[in-house]
Amino acid sequence: MELPHPSALFSGSHLDVPFVVLSLAYVATCFIHLGLCASDYLCPTVATLTRARSSARSRGILAAVLLAWCNSSPDLVTNFMSWTSSHTPALSVGEVLGSSGFILCVVQGALFVVMGPVRPRLDANHARHIFQDLSFVLVAVLTMLYVSLRNEITLLNCALMLALYAGYIASKTSATTESPGEEPSLELSETNDYDPAPKFSVLSALDYTALYAVMQQSSPLGDDAITMQTLDSRGLDAQFVAPRPLTVPTTQNFNNSLNNDRPVVHSSPSAFAPYHDDNEDLPDAINDVELPIAYEHTLHSRLLRLKNGALFVLAPQLLNFTTKSVPARLLAITMVPSTIILRLTCPQFQDLLQRSEDPGDKAVLEPKNLILMLTHSVCAPGCALMLLAILLNSHIAWPYILVSVVAATSLLTSTIAFRWQILQVNRFSLNDTEIHDDRAAMRLDVLERYVMTLFNAVGIINCVLWIAVFANALIEVMIIYQRLTNISEAVLGLTIFSWGNSVSDLVSNVAMCKLHLKIDSPPNQDERAQLASRYFFIALSACLGGILLNILIGVGLSGFTSMLINANGVNSNKFWLFRSVSLKTTSIDYKFVISAVFILVQDVLLLVVFSGIPVVTDFVTQYSKYVGIFLCFWWGLATLTNVIIETAA
Repeated sequence: MELPHPSALFSGSHLDVPFVVLSLAYVATCFIHLGLCASDYLCPTVATLTRARSSARSRGILAAVLLAWCNSSPDLVTNFMSWTSSHTPALSVGEVLGSSGFILCVVQGALFVVMGPVRPRLDANHARHIFQDLSFVLVAVLTMLYVSLRNEITLLNCALMLALYAGYIASKTSATTESPGEEPSLELSETNDYDPAPKFSVLSALDYTALYAVMQQSSPLGDDAITMQTLDSRGLDAQFVAPRPLTVPTTQNFNNSLNNDRPVVHSSPSAFAPYHDDNEDLPDAINDVELPIAYEHTLHSRLLRLKNGALFVLAPQLLNFTTKSVPARLLAITMVPSTIILRLTCPQFQDLLQRSEDPGDKAVLEPKNLILMLTHSVCAPGCALMLLAILLNSHIAWPYILVSVVAATSLLTSTIAFRWQILQVNRFSLNDTEIHDDRAAMRLDVLERYVMTLFNAVGIINCVLWIAVFANALIEVMIIYQRLTNISEAVLGLTIFSWGNSVSDLVSNVAMCKLHLKIDSPPNQDERAQLASRYFFIALSACLGGILLNILIGVGLSGFTSMLINANGVNSNKFWLFRSVSLKTTSIDYKFVISAVFILVQDVLLLVVFSGIPVVTDFVTQYSKYVGIFLCFWWGLATLTNVIIETAA
């Protein structure tokens, strides 16, 4: 139990070179695993869960809200642990202000720098949404400034923060949707009435080319005579002839009175193969036809089998290993044990059944998914129990073990029942009708969604627990440094702690802005700028949503829970609504005040930028690179000011 708890692992350490090297390596490992859990497991699983459980109208809003929570989950869990476990609210407030300033200034400044060559211009609707989000950020930062000046936070303040975030969500929900022409519709496949079933017709067997050629030929007889030539059997020898295939050509045993020079009209369409009584009479060219060997299908199936192998399922970072750089190869090999553990303990399914496009084929549960479901049923409950014991720093009691066994049994029972239902649906029976098959397929689809939701929900719970373990370890490392260096918790949260938790925001949002470079070039520069502006808007919205989550949920929800359960450090002598927690025992921490003021000035400047004033919009569009550099410089100046105040104290 010492490895996930640095306070026990590094107990009795001094500020020397071995401790610094080992602790920094430990911190880097924690940050890597935090990003791995959030980006590769938590966010995709939440996206799949929202897609499966929500309607088409509310899917976008629900997915955006839940994914925003998951992307900020390291910050949220870290703040929650700071308030409830380690009882360091000053560290939490410093981390929130530092992360908010870093995202608002550095991350958005990097976005402006990246989009400088493209010169993006947001349309009026996008600018209005950004202006609205910045207004919510302004109110949230004013709340943090009020808390910093009072040097304490009350339960009423936390409740107001939660109410403000609820208003933010309500504004997003009630916002009018864009016109259908602005965004590509994703509902065409759901509302399309096209019936892929073949519609047979008698006319489909006619050969119109041959018929037209016959009609063009001149004939001394009329149309009635030409028709009766192939249909009238009078004049034929009255002998019984055994039935022959329909493709047999008509014989010419007509009466001598008929003109033999008349063109023969065949009764079989030319689309059929030529008729032959004996296969030996076939031309050699037809007998010698050999189909080419489809090497591409064989190669494709082998590649799919290789990618679906056990190693690449458990360690997907090893795909395309030879094309990676040397540092990337070393990192991929080093992360193999971690990815295997996360894959086995965090269920993640997008689809359980494999369906073919042919209407006669049945749904099949791949052996890979079946083995993973059985493994998750055993490993996931045990992992959750172990992670809870690590977080609580206590031994596992028998009642918790019993709960874990019951959960594992339930998952195993669900897997076996799902497998049995698949076998029943695919079972062949002469009594089954098409309606019965359709109903069975519908029941199987519903059961698949329920089973997939169950396993994905377990995966989300385990991902959050893993993130909580790594975040708690980071807090303990920061506390050790604070104790050894006598640096205040405020500076520690404003600098190292906030930078580490905000690196993922920087990387993901910059990657979002560069996404237009990976798409095929539009025909003109205007369309390229329009596409880049859309990704720019998505990245800006993600930044502002992360700031609101860090402030209103990271501080509001954590402080509300801490004071509600009357944790250590809570002043409970007052009325429960006015319970408070002091940020600093002596006096006001001006580093919090300075950081909040710098963020407020930055927010007001961005409000002017996105206000829609033509002169300001043209200036920012033309000099967006220099605007981004100024934003980064602004937060650097705030950090330098805080460090000077700390060293001068």
